[in-house]
Amino acid sequence: MALIEETLRTMVDTGISLEMNTWSLRKGFAEGSPSGSILKAYADCGGEYLTMGSDAHCARDVAACMQGSKPDSFKPCYYRGRKRVLA
Repeated sequence: MALIEETLRTMVDTGISLEMNTWSLRKGFAEGSPSGSILKAYADCGGEYLTMGSDAHCARDVAACMQGSKPDSFKPCYYRGRKRVLA
């Protein structure tokens, strides 16, 4: 876990947001990817921003399982031209 926390701190320090991907929810798993413990570690390192992805490979899977899956403690965002935009 130390390497993960070091990576998360580096992400926070350099302004990189974490992506939560809902592919696992679509496949029937109990939580998104990354797991709740990684999301908590990111928040503990000062992480605030979360992008959302669905890993879609067909039109019906675009944004699948995203409704209600973003933890409230994070600010949703996306990137345009390598600049963070709050959603």
